[in-house]
Amino acid sequence: MEDPTPREAIARISVAGEESTLLRHWVEVNADPVHDVIAAPALLDRLLGAAPATPGGGRLEAMARAYGDLLEPLFPLWHDFVVACLAVKRTPALMLRDALQFWPFFEALGVSPWFLAYSRKDERRGAPPRWLNLQRSGNPTEEPLVVDTGIYGTLLASLIESGVLLRPAAMFLTTRNPNVFGHTNARIEASILAGAVVDPEDAIRLCDTAESLLKAFEIVDGGLSTITATTPNAAACALTCELFRRAFKYGLQRGRRALSDAEWANALSHAKSEPSWFRHDPVPAWEEGLHFVERWRHGALAPLEGPQGLRVGAKS
Repeated sequence: MEDPTPREAIARISVAGEESTLLRHWVEVNADPVHDVIAAPALLDRLLGAAPATPGGGRLEAMARAYGDLLEPLFPLWHDFVVACLAVKRTPALMLRDALQFWPFFEALGVSPWFLAYSRKDERRGAPPRWLNLQRSGNPTEEPLVVDTGIYGTLLASLIESGVLLRPAAMFLTTRNPNVFGHTNARIEASILAGAVVDPEDAIRLCDTAESLLKAFEIVDGGLSTITATTPNAAACALTCELFRRAFKYGLQRGRRALSDAEWANALSHAKSEPSWFRHDPVPAWEEGLHFVERWRHGALAPLEGPQGLRVGAKS
C-alpha cells in the first residue's frame, strides 16, 4: 500500500502505540541542529502537559487539539503572508519542508501550489531540486514564486545559480537579505510608521517559531510521503494534520482579505502573548550572513525590483 498524500492523510490518520514515546523519539532523531533541538522538545513538553495520559486512551487526539490550540494564534500572520504571495501573480512554489505549513491556506484560497524539494544535503551532493504538485505532474510551465520562511536565502541562491529559476522571484516570511522581500519585515516597518510599538526582532522570532514546528513529512524520491503508523513519525503526522485542518478552515473563513496595518500589529501582539510564541530569543545571526549578502550577485528579486516593487525593511 502506497503512503497517502498529505491531502489523503488529513482525511485518514490512525496511530497506535504510546504517543509520547513515539513523538519524543521523533524529536530526537529528526531534530534540526539550529532550531528543533532547542524548540521542539519545549513544544513537546507543553503538548504532553496539556494532554496527560488517561485510562480510557485518546491521548493522541488530546495532543492534536492542544497542538492546534497552541498554534492557531499564528494563523492570521501566516494567512496574511499567503495573501501577499498571491498578490504577486505568480504560481507559488513552497520550499520543503519549512514552508509546508502555508500549504492549507493556499488550498483554502483555491490555489494548489507547487512544492520545491531542495535541501542542504541536495545542495552538497549536487542533486537537482524536485518539483511536486498534488494535482499535476512534471515541472511547472509558468514562472514560479519561491515561498519560504526565509532569512538569508542560501538555498535560493543555489537554485538561481543552477539555472532552475530563470527569472527568479521570491517571498520570505522573514528576510535578513535586502535583495529578497520579507513580508514580516515590511509589515513591522509599516506598523512602526503608523505609530505602533513593535520590536523589529519579532520578524526573526516569527520565522524561528515557524521553522521549529514538528515536520511530519519526509521527502522521498517519489515525492511527499506521510509517515505510517508503524514509524516514530506517526504521532507528529497526526498533530500536523490537525494543524492543517484548522488552517484550511481559517483560510476558508477569511478569504483573500489582507490585514490592515493596525490589525496586523494586533495579531502579532496577540500571538506573542500565547504559548505558541515559544521562541523568545531569536536564533543567533549567522556569522557569515553579512558576507553572504555582500557577495550576492543576483540583484533585487521580484517583487522588490522595479518602480512598483514592494518595500522591505533591510534593518529588520
